[in-house]
Amino acid sequence: MNKTYGGAATLVQTTLAEAAGENGVDVAQSKNVTVWNLAIAGGGLAGGILLETLGVTSFPCIIYSLTLRINCSLASVGTRISIHKTLSDTKKSYP
Repeated sequence: MNKTYGGAATLVQTTLAEAAGENGVDVAQSKNVTVWNLAIAGGGLAGGILLETLGVTSFPCIIYSLTLRINCSLASVGTRISIHKTLSDTKKSYP
């Protein structure tokens, strides 16, 4: 199964806007953009430091390690969401 995260930014923006409501949507979107830009800057900084200290040959190991950690985290979150949904469906079925 192929997983793509291309729509993640749009989904996050939509969810933030809906959760913030009419009065807080501007602040929520501003925080989202700030965090997004900090993440990009942090990745560039970390990549630059990694390149200077360990060289380009360290990139495959680091990328593999990060990918493995991210996939494990996503799998864990997906499992927790699935369990929570199952439990909430069970409560609805049996009051």
